[in-house]
Amino acid sequence: MEQACQALGIRPPLFLECADRGLAHDCWDSARDEIVRAIRTVRPDAVLTFGPDGISGHPDHVALNKIVTAAFWGAGAHAYFSNGRNDTPPFRPPRLYYVLRSASVPEFCAQDNSGRARPLTTVIDIRDYGDRKLKAIRSYRSQKHLQSEDPGMIDKILKEPEHFHRAVPLLEVTHIETDLLSDLSIEFASGKHRQTT
Repeated sequence: MEQACQALGIRPPLFLECADRGLAHDCWDSARDEIVRAIRTVRPDAVLTFGPDGISGHPDHVALNKIVTAAFWGAGAHAYFSNGRNDTPPFRPPRLYYVLRSASVPEFCAQDNSGRARPLTTVIDIRDYGDRKLKAIRSYRSQKHLQSEDPGMIDKILKEPEHFHRAVPLLEVTHIETDLLSDLSIEFASGKHRQTT
């Protein structure tokens, strides 16, 4: 994970204290609390997580959607930590996005058990960063099944756009966004972004 972040040119990850395949059962509350603290500390403009299907149906990915979504809302609530452990001021990011399956995800990884399709609201052209994406994917030792040497698959990884569903604020699908942070300054200026209590 650290090598993937380095390949993408982003900060190192914050690791949760959960074992692989443990999110769904063992550490829901502690993971949510850790993510609330991270959101309040980092104060991001947008939060991205898996959609309800987890893209691949992996139990941790499906659980992560629920945990991150709950943390997104909890981070803005003054009373979230009612047990006195509240050491960070409330902050709810202006946007929450769910990653959707795109053409660069192999078919065998696609599995939607959620029963609810999320409409595509945002398409990001990643062609200028495709080489970084490929390097990041190849740095995952545990994800060998995604490390195809098939030229067609590599071409998709390098060129296919990334797809997202903007969950908060809900976006009417009258047009497709091409930037996760587009119009953010307009939302702040108009007062559409407010802290929750």
